[in-house]
Amino acid sequence: MVAWIKLDTIAQALVDAGNRGVTVRALVRAKDDCTWLRYKGVEARRHTRIHNKVVVFPDTILTGSANWTATSLSNDWKDILIIYNPEGREVYRILFDTAWGRVTGCGSD
Repeated sequence: MVAWIKLDTIAQALVDAGNRGVTVRALVRAKDDCTWLRYKGVEARRHTRIHNKVVVFPDTILTGSANWTATSLSNDWKDILIIYNPEGREVYRILFDTAWGRVTGCGSD
């Protein structure tokens, strides 16, 4: 769940993970990110009111204020927090599933 994915390396990593059989669902704010991910075979939906930056792994959560853009990661004063907590990830999974269930496709929500 991320507002923008403007780094090809991150977007490609999602595609590659899906190609390896990993379940990948992306909830993004930008329509072009959503349509590009779907074109590449990633299950993606657009939610125009999110500004979260969260990745939920089986036992880890990645979150923080950094947008997934070159400017944010190289020039801005932002943070990324990695939380190793299998129980805590459930909170973020519920947050994601709730937001995911409120939208369909890449149109407006």
